[in-house]
Amino acid sequence: MNFSKVLKMLMREKGVSQATLANVFNTTQQTISRWLNQINEPDIKTIVGLAEYFDCSVDFLLGRENDYGVLNSGKPKFNDKQTELLSSFNLLPDDEQNKVLGYIKALR
Repeated sequence: MNFSKVLKMLMREKGVSQATLANVFNTTQQTISRWLNQINEPDIKTIVGLAEYFDCSVDFLLGRENDYGVLNSGKPKFNDKQTELLSSFNLLPDDEQNKVLGYIKALR
C-alpha cells in the first residue's frame, strides 16, 4: 500500500474526517484531500506527527511495513494474511463490512 491508501485506512479506522485531521495538523481540508488523492505529500515533520497521531510507525504510514510497528501500543502483531484482510476490510464501506462480518459469523 502507498501513503494515501494507508492514511485513508487509518482515518476510517479511527473515524477521523478530513476536516478534523486538517484542524489537528493546522492545515486545510484541501491539503488533506491532496494527500489522499496523491497530488501532494506532507513534509517529514507532518509524517512523524501523523504516525504519532495514528499510533503507528512512519514505515507503516508510508506503506513500508505490514503492521503498525509501534513499540508501546499493545496492538497485536498480525501475520501477512491477517494484515491483508484487515487492510482490505477497513477500505470497505460500512454496509459491505457488515456483509463480511455476517459471512464470517455464518462460517463459525
